[in-house]
Amino acid sequence: MNKKIFLTILFSTMILFTSDWARASTTDGYIILGNKNDGYAWGSEMGWLNFGAPNGNVRITDNGLTGYVWNANYGWINMAPKDGGVMISRDGRMSGLAWNDNLGWIDFNGVFIDRSGRISGRLEGDKFGVINFDCKNCIIYTDYRPSIYRSEPYTGRGDVGGTVKDPSLSHVFDIRLLIDAAEIKKLQDLSAHVTFENFGSDSTPVNMVFTVIDSRGGEIWKETNTTSVQTEAVYNRNFLYAPSVPEGKYVLRLDTVYGNDIRDTFSVPFSIKSEDGQRTDSFSNRKLAPFVPVVLIGVMSLFVGFLIFTVNKNLKSKK
Repeated sequence: MNKKIFLTILFSTMILFTSDWARASTTDGYIILGNKNDGYAWGSEMGWLNFGAPNGNVRITDNGLTGYVWNANYGWINMAPKDGGVMISRDGRMSGLAWNDNLGWIDFNGVFIDRSGRISGRLEGDKFGVINFDCKNCIIYTDYRPSIYRSEPYTGRGDVGGTVKDPSLSHVFDIRLLIDAAEIKKLQDLSAHVTFENFGSDSTPVNMVFTVIDSRGGEIWKETNTTSVQTEAVYNRNFLYAPSVPEGKYVLRLDTVYGNDIRDTFSVPFSIKSEDGQRTDSFSNRKLAPFVPVVLIGVMSLFVGFLIFTVNKNLKSKK
């Protein structure tokens, strides 16, 4: 009897997990969970937003997002409310409105899904502040892939504000971001290379935004560059005019826009560590720097006072 019960439970469990995995695909995806930080974005005013919350059931298809996102401070966020809804374009850009009973409408223009299924970007609003999908512990991946990265046709309605004229030629580049060294002495030593492989024959302008992000997810430096690619190209970027920053771990992020407003994001981690082990832009040195003149004046004043005291003492002894 115990054996029968065990086999029944095992069989039921297999069916449950099999059905769960079967429902996820590049055209019908869910939030991928596994580690403790998976599924979260950070709001400057809201705190953590959990896209993988139990019972939230966030689902992503060409028709847009459905389900609910949980926030401990403001409650559930409806991704497909009446008279609203978050949509997805062919190239993964989101648009449209989600709804929260306490904050009202939340505009998702500014968020996108890349070729790996990662959800990136940021949102800004008067009531909810900034929602960042790219902070240090913000990791949101989905099984869904935008149609330009898969073989299945696009069936959605999310191309408002940017229609891809020819889906078969919409995504022309394979792009890679590389750096010369993962550990450098100062930010000015950073050297990056962007490689483009283009399967078309027409020259395509590419807009590139390089951003250096610190370990807290803050943007400490940003620069925009442009180039034009026809068949293949390598774009080299040095950071000689970047500001000095403290030792620590950083990320170089590259955002590209090209073709029919097609967007990609790439990130490479690196660290800064001076050769002698001293901080390259020491916080303590910066804090103490304004007090150095005061200390010197104090020491000189004491020295002059000591000389005057000694001279007066000698004069009195001679009398």
